[in-house]
Amino acid sequence: MWQDLRAEVKPKGLEIVTVALDVNVEDARPFVKAANAEHPSLIDQAHVTDELLGFVNVPMAVWIDEEGRVVRPTEPAGVSDHFRSMDPESFKIPDDDADALVANRERYLDALRDWVRNGTESPYALSPEEVRERVRPPREEELRAGLHARISHLLFEQGDAAGAKRHMQAAVELCPENWTYRRQAMVLDPDTLGTLNVQPGYWEAMDALGDNAFYQPIDLPGIKQGREV
Repeated sequence: MWQDLRAEVKPKGLEIVTVALDVNVEDARPFVKAANAEHPSLIDQAHVTDELLGFVNVPMAVWIDEEGRVVRPTEPAGVSDHFRSMDPESFKIPDDDADALVANRERYLDALRDWVRNGTESPYALSPEEVRERVRPPREEELRAGLHARISHLLFEQGDAAGAKRHMQAAVELCPENWTYRRQAMVLDPDTLGTLNVQPGYWEAMDALGDNAFYQPIDLPGIKQGREV
């Protein structure tokens, strides 16, 4: 999806940059290579973008203009809680929810295209004041979680997978709403290194949310918000 969009918008002045959040670069590398992307594809081993931009799940996106100013703060990139209807064994999603996910993705990408065409005149481009209203300073727990994530990366690089998992789990305990930390902690066990984060614990943690959101609603006209679960 991102490669196709990049081919469309790059000639109009927008660059797409994708970031994989993974302490183990070898886990992420096959997916980066398989995408065969022409745009910059980065691997954030220390989860620095979690700290700096507020990434708490995937996929998320932030719009930044040519002056380096945030136009839309980090938000789900056209995904919603319709995803939660996925069957954990077959990975199938009921047709109605799948259709809503596709429609939301296209609506989000259409908004991005509108911004590329119209710049600050786009109804989807937020003013600096609106951006400030949507962005809050990080809590102390989030700052401490970020430090644990960085320590986790350093320990993993030194061959201490157990220590890396311990610090990533500490990040989870400080910021349980951050699913990038949760996912990472789940695949730092020796028997799960190199696997996708689809262990039973992942689905159990999602079910435990109850009525709370997995993907925060996107404040963008036309987006269908999360389903009842």
